[in-house]
Amino acid sequence: MVFIGSSAFLVRRIGVLLLSMASVAGQLTGSIALDFLVPSGGRSPSVLTILSALLTFGAVWIASRRPRGTPAK
Repeated sequence: MVFIGSSAFLVRRIGVLLLSMASVAGQLTGSIALDFLVPSGGRSPSVLTILSALLTFGAVWIASRRPRGTPAK
């Protein structure tokens, strides 16, 4: 219930694309943190996994930027 309510509120403010990308980035953060804390099969996340997560965070940052000259709401 809380997730649906907060999603409905956030979609009106930031849009569906940015909300979806931020949600994926948050899930990646949680999964990588769990992989470091409790490694599955005795292995930690690879460098490629970390780089992929950083690429996702960069995409969220780029999508959240306002074009130059656009006033804030």
